[in-house]
Amino acid sequence: MNDLVCTKECNKQDYEKPINIKWISCKDELPELGDYSVLVCAMHGEILPDTPKWTHGAYDCVHVEDYFRDIQDGFDEYGKPIYTKWYLSCGITHFAYVNLPE
Repeated sequence: MNDLVCTKECNKQDYEKPINIKWISCKDELPELGDYSVLVCAMHGEILPDTPKWTHGAYDCVHVEDYFRDIQDGFDEYGKPIYTKWYLSCGITHFAYVNLPE
């Protein structure tokens, strides 16, 4: 994925500063569960019933514990719970850690 360019105001001056974002494929690794947010991108963008409607190329900042922890997704034929992760149903394919300015 390409580097993003963000524009922000600092010391009452407008300037553009490229921000290098390291996109990590969800196939390679997932963020460690915790109370923080990551930037995510949905390159598949499937729209499934009763899920958020992510389109191809959509991106957002999401809470890790909400999107990457196990959630119940019904029961198997023996009545045992089946688990999944929310990011899968949204089509999220990549994430990047967000470093906030100090």
